[in-house]
Amino acid sequence: LFQNSVMDQRATVNILRKAMARLQSFYGLAQTKKQAPSVPAPPGYEPSAGASGVLAVLEKVISDAQVEAEELNVSEQTSQKSYETMLASATSTIEALRSSQSEKEQQLASAKADKASAQEGLTAVGSQLEKLTQLLQAHHLECDFLLKYFSVRQEARSDELDAISDAKAILSGAKFE
Repeated sequence: LFQNSVMDQRATVNILRKAMARLQSFYGLAQTKKQAPSVPAPPGYEPSAGASGVLAVLEKVISDAQVEAEELNVSEQTSQKSYETMLASATSTIEALRSSQSEKEQQLASAKADKASAQEGLTAVGSQLEKLTQLLQAHHLECDFLLKYFSVRQEARSDELDAISDAKAILSGAKFE
C-alpha cells in the first residue's frame, strides 16, 4: 500500500512536470513568436496570456503531491519504528516465556524423578514391612505354642526331675516301699 501510494505520487509529479514543461514550451514559444513573428498568425487566434494561472495551479498540485509523498515516507518510517519496537518486545516476551517453560519442564522432570524415587522407597519399605509382619506372625505362633504348653512342659519337666532324683536314690541304694 505504501509503495503503491508513493509510486502514484511520483507518477503524478512526473506527469504534471511533463505537462507543465509542455505548457511552458508552448506559451514560451507563443511569447517568443509575439516578439519575432516569422509566421503570420491566423486571424482571431492568439495564445492566452493568462496561462500563468494554469501554470501556478500545476505548480501547486506538484508541490502538494511532493508533500504527500514526503508525509507517506515519514509515516512509513514511524510505522516501521513502531513495528520494530513491537517486534523486539514480542521477541523478548517469547524468549522469557520459553525460558520460563524450560525452567518449569526441568522442575517437572525433577518432581517426577523425586516421585519415582519416593515410590521405589515406598515399595521397598512395603516389602520390608511385609517380611517383618510375617516374622512377627511366626514369633507370635511360637510364643502362643510356648504359652499354651508351658504348664504341661513344666509339669513334665518336674516329673522328669523327680524321676531322675528317684533313679539316683535307687542307684544309691535307697529302698522305696
